[in-house]
Amino acid sequence: MKEISPLDRLDQSLPQRIAELEYRLARDGLTGARSRDYFLRHFDGYATSGGALFFLDIDNFKSVNDHYGHLAGDELLLMLVNSINSVLGPDDFIARIGGDEFVILTRQSDPENVRALGEAVLRACQQAELTVGELTVSRAASIGYLKLRPGLAVHNAIDMGDTAMRCAKNLGKNQVHCLSVEDDTDELLLPSVDELRLGLQRSEVGYHLQPIFCTHRNQIAGYEALLRWERPNGQVLPPAQFLETMTQAYSASARPPLEFAREATEWVTMHEGRFCCFNISMAFLKRIAGGSDAWVEEIIGNSPRNKIIFEITESAIESEVEASAESVNALRESGIRIALDDFGTGASNLERLQTMQVDMVKIDRRFVRGADTDLKTRNILQGMIDIAHQAGAVVVCEGIEDETQYKLVTDLGAELAQGFLLGKPEPHQRSTETAPA
Repeated sequence: MKEISPLDRLDQSLPQRIAELEYRLARDGLTGARSRDYFLRHFDGYATSGGALFFLDIDNFKSVNDHYGHLAGDELLLMLVNSINSVLGPDDFIARIGGDEFVILTRQSDPENVRALGEAVLRACQQAELTVGELTVSRAASIGYLKLRPGLAVHNAIDMGDTAMRCAKNLGKNQVHCLSVEDDTDELLLPSVDELRLGLQRSEVGYHLQPIFCTHRNQIAGYEALLRWERPNGQVLPPAQFLETMTQAYSASARPPLEFAREATEWVTMHEGRFCCFNISMAFLKRIAGGSDAWVEEIIGNSPRNKIIFEITESAIESEVEASAESVNALRESGIRIALDDFGTGASNLERLQTMQVDMVKIDRRFVRGADTDLKTRNILQGMIDIAHQAGAVVVCEGIEDETQYKLVTDLGAELAQGFLLGKPEPHQRSTETAPA
């Protein structure tokens, strides 16, 4: 008898629910600004056209919540966004990326015009005033900006914008600061392919393990193996700072740290019932599609294949859908399970649930943050969990940082949870198994 795929049992309302969720994801429910998701999906277009990115942080905003209450703080944020929108051009937009932090994308490329826009945004922030009793409450902003270029990764642009903003704060706040090569140059420059190849040869690149908890049993169900580069100067770099360079290094015949992956896998799976997750790249998928599974064998070692989960992000499959689908099918047929990572960060990612069978869905931390206090965010999170379940997948909620979030995702039906509350990434020799109270 032919096995019935979970996708064959999808409720006919799934496409409609996905469309509704995509619409809700495009806007921040509190301020009306564009959402972080919308910003991420539109960034490349602005970078390709050579526009600019502004990173804003509202100065001393916490004191508004502390002195006048969160409702007053929410109202001031709404007023700030409305005031900023009044000075933006038709192709510009502001997006809220968390708390009182915002980004603005503009297609302006002339340095003088970009600087003028930054000054206009600064004045717009100063003009937003909230009346509380007999008091007039307003806050300035620290603004950093940089010129975009084709090929600049969005996470690098955010980091650089954040660096420029912090320079503005260090200058006394209520400032607009343009990123320059003197601003934390060592942190801004990505390592070269040659540096990374040497690091791989010296076994500086390896894996740390972060626990993933079963919310129902309140105990560790598995681990995610996360790449880390421990450089000779003491820096420990996350993959966001070297993953693109590593892909280039692979193309230059550098060998990935597979022996460390195998060690981590065997350490995890020797515990009964535990699984081990790895995030894989398009370069890895291409090798699978080409009929080469040598890397897979080296990662797995003697571990059971059904204890291994390969996480695939939208960026890994977006450009070459057919090749990635072929690779995913080959991996699943071999017994390895597939997770869709960063779920909800793009419309095409949601659509993958209709076109690609996955075993696990990992919901990005941005949809967990604020869900305990904001009803719209909570409803979006609930909708994402329900859609993943409709597609026959198990749900992991990432970014769990406190007990309230842990209880919330448990109540909403997520089977698994991951975050600093439950354990930080550590070398597997030091990995702990402490459950939350």
